[in-house]
Amino acid sequence: MASFPLNATLNIPETGRAYIIIELPPDIALSASASMSLKTVDGPAILAELWNKQAHPRLPRVKHMRPSSRRFKAAVRRWKEQPDRTFWFNVIEKINSTPFLVGQNDRGWNASFDFVMKPDKAQEILEGVYSGTGFKSSQQSISDERWAMIKGDQDGRPPKVLDDRGGILPESGV
Repeated sequence: MASFPLNATLNIPETGRAYIIIELPPDIALSASASMSLKTVDGPAILAELWNKQAHPRLPRVKHMRPSSRRFKAAVRRWKEQPDRTFWFNVIEKINSTPFLVGQNDRGWNASFDFVMKPDKAQEILEGVYSGTGFKSSQQSISDERWAMIKGDQDGRPPKVLDDRGGILPESGV
C-alpha cells in the first residue's frame, strides 16, 4: 500500500458552514474504500457546524480543527459512536438549557466543544448529570438524615426510591 502525505484542514468561514479541504497529490485516485473512509471525516465537520450554529452565545466556538489534533480525533470517535445529527442537536439544546453548563456556576466555567467530545459526556448531559436535578454521588452535598432515608434505615426499612429529579418517590406498599 502506497503512502503519501495528506493535508487536510477544517474550514469554518464566517457563514458558520464547516467543510474539510483535503489536498491529495494530483496523481492519486481515490479507491471506493478510501472514499468511504472519508465519510468518517465528515463527522467532525458536522459536529463543529452544529456546535457553532446551535450552542449558547456564551459558549466558545470551534474555529479550527486539524486532523492530527486530539479535538478532531475525539470528534471522529464520538461521531462513530453516535452518527445522528438529531442526537447531537438534542445534546446542544440540553447544554443551552442547563445553567451550570453555560457558565452560571461559582467558577464561571462553561462547557466547550472539547468537553462535550470527551467519552460519555454527551450521554451524561442528556441524562441531566450537570443540570442540578440528577443524583450526583460525591459531588452532591446531602444531609445525613436524607442519606439515611435514601439508603434505608438500619432497623431494616427498605431504601427510598429517587425520581429523576432526586426527589423521593412515595412508597408503593409492595
